[in-house]
Amino acid sequence: MSLAGTKATTNRVGVPLAERALTGALEDLAHSVLPPGPGRSLVHLREVELGTGRPDSILVVLSTAGLKARLRADLRLATLAQARVLESIRNGTASGYSPSYVSHLKNLLLDKGWLKRNLQVTDVPNLIYRSLIVEAKISNWQTGICQLAKSRWASHSSALLMPTSTQRRVSRRSLSHNRLGLLVEDNGIINWRIKSPSRELRWMADLWLTELAIREVEK
Repeated sequence: MSLAGTKATTNRVGVPLAERALTGALEDLAHSVLPPGPGRSLVHLREVELGTGRPDSILVVLSTAGLKARLRADLRLATLAQARVLESIRNGTASGYSPSYVSHLKNLLLDKGWLKRNLQVTDVPNLIYRSLIVEAKISNWQTGICQLAKSRWASHSSALLMPTSTQRRVSRRSLSHNRLGLLVEDNGIINWRIKSPSRELRWMADLWLTELAIREVEK
């Protein structure tokens, strides 16, 4: 039976439950949605903090060897703010934080080995090959698109996940305008209806997704 075919989708409690069922199906089929390829690992992150919301899912494909090397180097991040400050130092741009807070974070990053004594950022390779943020919705596609628009800075691509019975309601124009894809679930199978356009990943996002992937692997 399709995950959308439950009476629970018509009440307040049931909609989140049905959406979690969609996310569960995505976890089972993640390798077909975003194939990692040889020498790479696929990690499924669920409801992690991005500062602009907590997406239902983020699929991350990263270098297995690079992940192990980052662990050996013990270069870890405690918060997204640390990744933002590192990017601002590296790019010579403003972080958006107060000078006192930036100074506090710089001291922490010095201790962690992310910054050298001359305050240059330690050179590390990008580890994220591909990433996909997914918001699962039973019918409220407008909310899903708004959520994806806020979080799309943090991934290479973004997509809405909906049951086949309701996906026709989604405005294709809105998807195109926001550069979003559409995944459709039908009887436990998930397929691409509209492929997600890819974009360049911010260095801050690469750092933070790598840290989140490490945390997930360590669980």
